[in-house]
Amino acid sequence: MACLKLPSVFSSESSSSHVLCVDNSTNGLVHFFYYVFNFLNNSFGDAGVDAKLGIRKFRLSDWERYWKLLDEQPSPSRAFSDLFWAALPWESFQNDLGEIHMLDIGCGQGVYAKKFSIFSGDRISSYAGLDVRAYNEWRQFQERDISFSTFDGENLSQHIPTRTNLIVSQSALEHIPKDLYLFQQIHDWTQKNPRPILQLHLIPSAYGLRLFRLHGVRQYTPRTISRITRIFNDASVSILFELGGRVSNELHLKFITDPLRKGKGDRRYQDPEEYAHRLKDAVRRDMDAPTTVPSFYALAVASSFSSSLFHPNHAENWFDRPRQNIP
Repeated sequence: MACLKLPSVFSSESSSSHVLCVDNSTNGLVHFFYYVFNFLNNSFGDAGVDAKLGIRKFRLSDWERYWKLLDEQPSPSRAFSDLFWAALPWESFQNDLGEIHMLDIGCGQGVYAKKFSIFSGDRISSYAGLDVRAYNEWRQFQERDISFSTFDGENLSQHIPTRTNLIVSQSALEHIPKDLYLFQQIHDWTQKNPRPILQLHLIPSAYGLRLFRLHGVRQYTPRTISRITRIFNDASVSILFELGGRVSNELHLKFITDPLRKGKGDRRYQDPEEYAHRLKDAVRRDMDAPTTVPSFYALAVASSFSSSLFHPNHAENWFDRPRQNIP
């Protein structure tokens, strides 16, 4: 998802305070200030964290059962993201939500329309993809329960389908300059629709500044994520899952970031067998180790839920539940 250009550098409607976007930018001065602003923004990651925000490590003991659902040669953070999506307690979500009607913010080409159907065990009753630009690939989807539309990257509320009860995003929020404004609209919409509504947003951690370099507007920390969760504290529960860790980050740097920076190309495709082996090893080791430098975060916000599944102390149970219908 390419982000929009804004005339002002700072905004109170941004979780990072700045809205400097470097997508498609070749301006060296802009790049310099992007690094400065994000370095400073990421430097106080655990200060002033929302006391109501539950923070848990994403730990999945049987992750290899889901490995076949991943794309070939995914980056480490994308591997963890897709393992997270695949291992979610979709059966329980459906019990709480009823028919699942999904809105995917920043859907890009729409590849996750089919992925979410697979990950959920075909539990998505309808999927609506939303992005700031239209993609030719959208025309390939002929199913009646899959639709796509565009929005300006800021004014979201008028584009939320009436039946929506699951709002998701994958690697999109970092491209939205005024992300707090977007979440305020979601909050207001949930208040007007007092029924169980779940949000799941996967976003880069502070370490992403090193991994992804010039990318979007920002990275996220527990402190800046708390600026989002406090919007929902009146009637919601928020849980933050830490994905990946040190070994995965080192693998990304060695095979993707550093070779591309040096103009040598992406090593994943030059040494596919070695990368595939090392990726599995990184996932295994980071699943078992304490998280000190997560690669990514998964933010869950549950509004108007009574289910104990969304109590922060029960979050680990999301991934310990037996699942019989893995494709």
